[in-house]
Amino acid sequence: MKRSTANSLANDALRDGDNYTQGYQRGQRWAKTKASFFELDRLARLGQSNDGNWADWVGTDGCSALLAREIRAIEGQEAQFWSDAVGPGHTNLTANTDFILGFIEGSMEVYDQVAIHLGHS
Repeated sequence: MKRSTANSLANDALRDGDNYTQGYQRGQRWAKTKASFFELDRLARLGQSNDGNWADWVGTDGCSALLAREIRAIEGQEAQFWSDAVGPGHTNLTANTDFILGFIEGSMEVYDQVAIHLGHS
């Protein structure tokens, strides 16, 4: 699933550089070192369900908790997911929508690279 250039350009205006960049880097690191393919695939399917419009989705209340539930597929493990994925002190980061958007897009870039090799694109 290739991210659309139009969505990327539209999201540029919403990105707070430092938070977005930090989220993007941590999303890539999580995707490469900790995530299972199934977790990444669940995230990709969530993106498909909202037509890849992450900026609108991230703007909803409780998006970081919902994202954690969707990725882990386990209710009540949201704080543990973010602690595993981002590390201690994640609360301030995961409350920031730019960080969450960066995390998603960084993770999805890794997913896109892996999915191509597995024939899932």
